[in-house]
Amino acid sequence: SPVVGAWDRTRLEQVVTNLLSNAARYAPSAKVRVSATIAGSDAILNVSDDGPGIAPENQVHIFDRFVQASPRAQAGGFGLGLWIVREIAEAHGGSVSVASKPGLGASFEVRLPRGAI
Repeated sequence: SPVVGAWDRTRLEQVVTNLLSNAARYAPSAKVRVSATIAGSDAILNVSDDGPGIAPENQVHIFDRFVQASPRAQAGGFGLGLWIVREIAEAHGGSVSVASKPGLGASFEVRLPRGAI
């Protein structure tokens, strides 16, 4: 069923685009899965891939501005995509997190309050 909420549509599109762009850049031949679910009063967007994963020491910094956690990023970008995702999620009263192990892919979860709908 649809996941409905009171969000800035343009910014939410930017979140999805940035997460998919990162998956394409860091895991170009991997499967990418996108899902949206409801958990209580929150909507959860999950973008995960079967790519190379992210080293634990890099996970704490990937949402910072101008950070690129992998040499694969040298193909382009300024290290702003995940920072923008975090800024948009937080501006909506939500959050973003990553779960990853090297060699086992990465999963990004954006949690947003659904607001008055």
